[in-house]
Amino acid sequence: MVSRSAAQTGAAVVAGGGWSASAPQSASRAAGETGDAASCVGAAQAAANRVADALLGGARNFAVDRALADQLTVIVPGLRHVVRRARTFRRHALDAAVHRGCTQLLDLGAGIPTTGAPRWPGIAVYVDNDPVAVADLRRVASPGRFVMSADILAPEALLDLIDDLGLLRLHEPVTVLLTMVLHHLDDVGARYLLTTLAQRLAAGSRLIVSALTSDALTDAQRHAVVTAYTAAPRLYLRTTEQTSAILTAGHLRVPHPCGRGGLFTATVTVPGTDGTRR
Repeated sequence: MVSRSAAQTGAAVVAGGGWSASAPQSASRAAGETGDAASCVGAAQAAANRVADALLGGARNFAVDRALADQLTVIVPGLRHVVRRARTFRRHALDAAVHRGCTQLLDLGAGIPTTGAPRWPGIAVYVDNDPVAVADLRRVASPGRFVMSADILAPEALLDLIDDLGLLRLHEPVTVLLTMVLHHLDDVGARYLLTTLAQRLAAGSRLIVSALTSDALTDAQRHAVVTAYTAAPRLYLRTTEQTSAILTAGHLRVPHPCGRGGLFTATVTVPGTDGTRR
């Protein structure tokens, strides 16, 4: 694959004590977009990040997001608990990664920080393309914390930019967070993202995954949830088996997937090679 220079793919600017990098415009929102601009956009349509924030009891959401969250919990009364369980899994999986010494972090679809600055002992890159999430992440940025406004469905360009700017050492193991994201990606996009990660990340990298599943829903509930979910991006509810199959199709082996109570969780060790471009 032809290498893209940082100048070709985007710009990096100092922001909030850390760095803020914007990916290619074809695959990202403008780097200068602010929370005020996001308010104009977000007030008209619910967004997945802000709906999740509402389900967690956060304050960075709009009336349209809260209304959708309430509607979803009427259909699935235990949904707020499922989302909280996903947060608990994320925290424990990160602790395990640190214990193993894998302290480079790439958080894909990072979302809105709900409890202040994300805590991580090493270098961390937070990626999202929702302007409210990006604005909030930038507000709590600090040295060693990099925030990128980018589309994770353009993973080659994203990893190239990270490599060109020297944000992460891709030839060494990286902890990748893909939590509560897969159910917003269609099969083709999910497989492409996962295949790219498997091919580009170094051996020993860890992929931490969680996703909503339809296992605990009746057919009527599943149909009602998918129909009611008007946020962007859209919702793709899969079973635990189907979610595992998506990871396997991305050339990742899932040793101990857990699908319980509507939540899929797994920590996958990436076979990887040397982090070089192909």
